[in-house]
Amino acid sequence: MRILLVEDDEAIVAVVTDFLANQYYILDVAHDGEAGWDLVEAFTYDLVLLDVMLPKLDGITLCRRIRSHGYQMPVVLLTTHQTSTDKVMGPDVEADDYVVKPFDLKELDARIRTLLHRGNSATPVLKWAKLRLDPSTCEVSNDDRQLHLSPKETQDKQTQIVAAGLPDELTSWLLERLGVVSIQSIHSSEETLLCLEQSNWSLLILDRSLITADVAAVLDQSYLKFKQGKQSVLYCLEKNLSSNLPNKIIGQILFYPLDWENLAAVIADTLQLSLPSPSLTPNPTANSSSLNPTYVNTSLAPEPQSKPARETEISPQTSQIAHLQTTVGKIWEKYKDKFISRVALLERTSKALLAGTLNDEMRQQAVRESHKLAGSLGMYGFEEASHLAQQIEQLLQPQVHLGQAEAQHLSQFVVLLQQQLQQTPTTEASDELKVESQPQILTKNSPRLLIVEDDTEQAQLLVLEAASWGMQADWACNLSAARVSLTSKPPDLVLLDLSFPDTDETGLTLLKQLSQQNPQLPVVVLTRCDTFIDRIEVARLGGCGFLQKPIAPSKVMEIVSQMLHREDTANLKVMVVDDDREMLLSLETLLQPWRLRLTTLNNPLQLWDTLEATAPDLVILDVDMPDASGIELCKVIRNDPKWNSLPVLFISASTDPSTVQRAFDAGGDDYINKPIKGPELVKRIFNRLERIRLLRSFAETDLLTGLANRHSSTQDLERFLYMAKRYCSPFCFGFLDLDYFKHINDRYGHATGDRVLRRLGKLLLQSFRSADVVARWGGEEFAIGMYGVTKQVGAKRLYEILQTLRQQEFVELDGSKFHITFSAGVVQYPDDGTDLQTLYQVADRVLYQAKTSGRNRVFCA
Repeated sequence: MRILLVEDDEAIVAVVTDFLANQYYILDVAHDGEAGWDLVEAFTYDLVLLDVMLPKLDGITLCRRIRSHGYQMPVVLLTTHQTSTDKVMGPDVEADDYVVKPFDLKELDARIRTLLHRGNSATPVLKWAKLRLDPSTCEVSNDDRQLHLSPKETQDKQTQIVAAGLPDELTSWLLERLGVVSIQSIHSSEETLLCLEQSNWSLLILDRSLITADVAAVLDQSYLKFKQGKQSVLYCLEKNLSSNLPNKIIGQILFYPLDWENLAAVIADTLQLSLPSPSLTPNPTANSSSLNPTYVNTSLAPEPQSKPARETEISPQTSQIAHLQTTVGKIWEKYKDKFISRVALLERTSKALLAGTLNDEMRQQAVRESHKLAGSLGMYGFEEASHLAQQIEQLLQPQVHLGQAEAQHLSQFVVLLQQQLQQTPTTEASDELKVESQPQILTKNSPRLLIVEDDTEQAQLLVLEAASWGMQADWACNLSAARVSLTSKPPDLVLLDLSFPDTDETGLTLLKQLSQQNPQLPVVVLTRCDTFIDRIEVARLGGCGFLQKPIAPSKVMEIVSQMLHREDTANLKVMVVDDDREMLLSLETLLQPWRLRLTTLNNPLQLWDTLEATAPDLVILDVDMPDASGIELCKVIRNDPKWNSLPVLFISASTDPSTVQRAFDAGGDDYINKPIKGPELVKRIFNRLERIRLLRSFAETDLLTGLANRHSSTQDLERFLYMAKRYCSPFCFGFLDLDYFKHINDRYGHATGDRVLRRLGKLLLQSFRSADVVARWGGEEFAIGMYGVTKQVGAKRLYEILQTLRQQEFVELDGSKFHITFSAGVVQYPDDGTDLQTLYQVADRVLYQAKTSGRNRVFCA
């Protein structure tokens, strides 16, 4: 298959070129739109990868030109923008898909495979005189006579084995065990259909999960071809055979649970390979509880002897992942200086803006360079740097007025970007390509707690619970150790007991010291004392929480989590509307140290457009303004169901009681007189923001997992459905349920069950795109919504998450260990339903099929 990549960022070109070359694609590269068009006219391509922002001719215009000239190959747009405008531009220009930078290479590969299977591509046939090679079938002919190559000659051009639906760790083990074969791993029914149409493989190992009705029909049609013996199929099935099986089966069948050594023997027998002694290669799945598979031979070949399995475990990491990690690291070192030079340009732009000498040419160049940084830095693990570059790009857009405030913001963004690039990059291929044996929850950026507690057992429970919430926890058994820890490892929050029998000091002594030396550090008191005097003293010394023992560790961490989120103001958005520019500038100066995201507006008639664009958490309105008063604006806000709960603060020089009354009658939440006192305004803003955020948290978030709840996620899912209908895009809905969760609660207790739910919630959040809907719908049920994604790709993502979850080990205090899995059903709009209720019902039925088929699997409708 031949692919054209039109991309001007050399770093992205290097990574994508290496990755697709390892997937055996032929790749041509153009670095601008005009060069891309020249290649489209000169050669036949199966697919085009097209960056949106290109020199000479942008990607949108090039895509339109491709379609207007009658070219029908699939086109995938690559963009760093994630606004709805960018996402719907693709369908408007007849693009087939879009991918947001920084993109995941494995996801890109899945989307390419899906588009190539649709049939609009034309695989190029390579010719030299009378010699002809068809890459899609790996057939070679000379003067129309087919050449029969030896196995040695065929080995380099042919995938001998296709593993369809097998776990990646099993595929990797087979690759090592068999030694001389090549194995291609696929994980969707669409890829299976594409594979069945080709002849560049000798053996297809087909898992039950990928045998859909369409796959079964193609298998029936291929019966005569398989009977000739050039290609073979090995079925891996459950013992309760499904109606989806083909009517005529030719090949061999193994039943679950699979014995890996026996599977290797069957493959070797089918391909007539010499199988090394099993002592040379360990079998990672064999254990005392493994059952030998029931072996059915429908081709009348002699049954292979079952061979003993070993218990030694090997790492499931594949050579492909290791290669990709190494490649990405090398490419970063190669292009590191170019990234630094781009940031240097942004620094010069910032200085020019501060000095008032920024011209349009430098501004446009800075937009281009920040666009490239936003699209490529995330591929090397610089996620925060990618986000900063995107903010710089947005700030420098031509329609944005660049004043002194914007100049300061740009300068800050550039400094932060430089600091990010001084750190060591993460050269892992992607989160989805990693297979972990233990959960990697804690990072250097995880919140740090200091637990000051003399009860060893209680402290250990709290440390364990904190880890399950993604927090780092240090334990100090007395006040002296606490003071040392406060200096060596400054915490984000202190959890403090008041009683220490071995000393005359109490926890109140340390609390008093902290209130004097570090009043911003939140301290939550955890004690058996419960006198009203103690509560008053804790409040007087600045404690922000008072918890009475006994209390469940999960409840403690729930409150701690709320306290930590309360301290984070970086994402809170405030909009100020005042016709006095000096007042706006004064408020910016006043609120800037609190890290609020501030939007100022001196034209009240622009309120609605700005409100929709910025979605603030709180609005401050001046009462007296031309064209529209603050009271009238407040009524407009309260009249709209979407915004009627938005906190509104009035500021005014008028102290007239009737004006104040009209402000509250209009729906105002507070009224502040000018001249404004800074501390009073800040306190009132944060009181309102904290209350509204708490209400939203309870209304929209599942507190246990941190995911969206059913009510709030349903609104987002309905919005995705609306977009899918309007723009004729796919929408994937997945529904999953933990396996044997009641058994976990009954055996280990509900606290452990909560820990399992939190772990799965965090894994789901880490594994899906930020734009996807990830929600807990109740109990052990979770819902996933993915706009622009087919059910095959969605099922593949869930299967990869399931593989990661299988590897994670839960350890109880008594040393007992257990693992968890889930079952999932995946459906797609409009194939399986045109409304959310229908999609849910179909997904639930498919989930039930996965449960009855043995659990621990992902099924597509």
